[in-house]
Amino acid sequence: MSEQDRSIIAAKQEKFDAKQDARDSRLSLRKTNEEVIRITLRNEAGEKCKDYLSAMGKCAQENGLMVVFKCRAQNKAMSDCMDLHYNEKIVEEHLLKKGYLIKK
Repeated sequence: MSEQDRSIIAAKQEKFDAKQDARDSRLSLRKTNEEVIRITLRNEAGEKCKDYLSAMGKCAQENGLMVVFKCRAQNKAMSDCMDLHYNEKIVEEHLLKKGYLIKK
């Protein structure tokens, strides 16, 4: 195979790869869309857990630097609530429901 043939094959392969990359990017969920969905779901979880969030915030204001030690119960309750309403499984289910992911 001559050098010219190799360069032609390499050029065709690059062109094919570029087309394939463009096709894949059109078919996949863009990163910014996924981030918007995650932010929306996190905000919804925050609304559902607002009582726990405000209790943690109040405890933190009252205890200052001792927040780590004195607000463990509030922090645990807040974390449990947020984990219940916002986790990776919920995000994936939402993306599946919206048609952004294909179940494997």
